[in-house]
Amino acid sequence: MTRRQEESATEFADRVKAEIAMAGGMLDLPWDGFLKKKPFIKEKLMQQQWEFARHFQQQNVETQEDNEPDVETQEDNE
Repeated sequence: MTRRQEESATEFADRVKAEIAMAGGMLDLPWDGFLKKKPFIKEKLMQQQWEFARHFQQQNVETQEDNEPDVETQEDNE
C-alpha cells in the first residue's frame, strides 16, 4: 500500500490497519497507541472483550452453517 497524496499520515495508518484487520478476519477497532502508557479503563476493556466475543461467535455460526450437509427427508425423495 502506498500513501495517497490527499491523506494524512494518520489517515494512511488507519487505512492500513483496516486492511490488515479485514485480511485477518478481525475487527477494525480504534486504537490510539497509548495502551501501555495509560491505565486501562475496566469498562472499556469489558466492552472490547464483548465485541471480540460477539465477532468470533458470529464467525463460528457462519462457519457451522457453511459446513452443515444438505439433509433430505424421505418425503423429498418420494
